[in-house]
Amino acid sequence: MIAERLSTTDTVIATAFHGLSVREVDDLRGSLREAGGQFQVVKNTLARRACDEAGAEALIEYLEGQTALVWAAGDAAAVAKALNGFAKAT
Repeated sequence: MIAERLSTTDTVIATAFHGLSVREVDDLRGSLREAGGQFQVVKNTLARRACDEAGAEALIEYLEGQTALVWAAGDAAAVAKALNGFAKAT
C-alpha cells in the first residue's frame, strides 16, 4: 500500500512525531485533513522497502526514528502550511 501511494502521490513529507501526545497527533491529523493531507505513521523498514519498490529512494534518508508520512492530495502548499503552523504551535 505504501509503495502504491508513493507511486501515485505527488507530494510526500516525512515527519518525526516523537514527543507528541495522542491528542496532539489527533489535532495534527485534523489540521492536515482540512488542508487535503493525510498523516500516516509508518514502520521504517516497510517504508524503505516501499521506497525501493516505488523508485522513491530519495525519501529513504529521512526514515529515522519515529516516522510518519504526510500525503498531500491536491494543494501541497496548504498541507505544508498546516504542518508548519502545527509545528510552531507545539
